[in-house]
Amino acid sequence: MVTTDSAGAQAISSGDVQMDPGHYSAAHVHETSEVIVRVLDGFAATVTWDADGAVTVTAHQAGDDIYIAPGVPHAAINLSRTHGVLAWEVRTDPAFNSDVHARPDLDRHMPELAQQTQDEHLDRVRAAQARGELPWR
Repeated sequence: MVTTDSAGAQAISSGDVQMDPGHYSAAHVHETSEVIVRVLDGFAATVTWDADGAVTVTAHQAGDDIYIAPGVPHAAINLSRTHGVLAWEVRTDPAFNSDVHARPDLDRHMPELAQQTQDEHLDRVRAAQARGELPWR
């Protein structure tokens, strides 16, 4: 990781993020930081909630960049139940986690949302494999 503590960073930080197969993160918000995530390997989804509580799920794969604005509640889902996800995350928080706040009020939705999103991904993978499109996980 590159942070204030590890490298003296003053306005930015970065680090690798690994997600085990089938894993999803807790809902949280970075109150003041912008976040960019680049998926390096695997298939993931970012779940965001708007001010009215509407949910958006956006799928990503290796090579995709994701931007999360300050104050936007979000969570991540590894779409594969058999392969991990590796991502690189950059934040405008030089300490990397100083402005992260849990959103337990949104966590109650995550088990069902993760399962549904993973099921939909598996359906897409199977359809692609049936068409001879590889590699898929």
